[in-house]
Amino acid sequence: MTTKKQHFVPRFYLRHFTNAEGKLQVYRRSADTYFLTTPESVCAENYLYEVRHLGFNKQNGNPEFLHNYIEKKLAKAESCLAPLFEQLIDCCVKCDFETDKYHEGKLAVCNLAASLIVRHPQLLEEDRAGASELTRTFLTTNKLTENERWMLKQIDIENDLDMVSETAIMQTLLLSEHPESPRNRIYKAFADKSMTIIRAPAGMNFITTSMPLDLNGIDEEAYDFQIAYMPLTNKFAALFSKDEHLVDFGMASLKETVQFNAALLANSFWDTAISQARGPLEIAVSRWKELVEAQ
Repeated sequence: MTTKKQHFVPRFYLRHFTNAEGKLQVYRRSADTYFLTTPESVCAENYLYEVRHLGFNKQNGNPEFLHNYIEKKLAKAESCLAPLFEQLIDCCVKCDFETDKYHEGKLAVCNLAASLIVRHPQLLEEDRAGASELTRTFLTTNKLTENERWMLKQIDIENDLDMVSETAIMQTLLLSEHPESPRNRIYKAFADKSMTIIRAPAGMNFITTSMPLDLNGIDEEAYDFQIAYMPLTNKFAALFSKDEHLVDFGMASLKETVQFNAALLANSFWDTAISQARGPLEIAVSRWKELVEAQ
């Protein structure tokens, strides 16, 4: 059976913004409304990673041979990533910024950040929409061998090469280990930066969103950026920069935390803003609306 609700922001990450009852305070931009929910119910789309050509059905997903193919691969990767992410958070709590555990945790966050970008539905849709063009390009310069046609016929997709192209696009974007794949180039851009851990002050929390990254100075051709901000938990956030002289740790003031939260809402790729408590969320949304109106 295919997993219907497929997350583009991992639940292990979202759980760091839940309250004592395991619930999230959420603001949905498209509906301009606040509500309470669980990590299982947000930052997910039905059959997001299922290939949408031949045999795709909104009720049942893909033909049997492709059921959950990408979803299972991503779930396996998350099961390896989650403990390292927890390891980093433990280092933050203990102010441990020198050990191998901390540096392993930093690379895990870099991996998570890259994954969040390539898995985002809006960006993923833009890339997978190129399946038909990829098919046409291939067929103008190549011909399928008889053996290749036979293999495609066995799984009943010889007449839908767009499905093969979309599968290749999804595989490259989300699962490829090639160093030149988009995910790995984004990962390297994060890993090459200095990382500063920021702690929120008492009485104020960091919020997150369905695109929990704020990047500045983006160079799309090089898959690089100048500065990036990413909330890690309701109490800790990470700042990535090319400045090698940044300190490992800093305490944010109340004003700075509000500014970080509002800045996260400045990008156009989120629809869901999330917080442990409603207060910080309402303040961030209010500040964001003021900035939008000012423009």
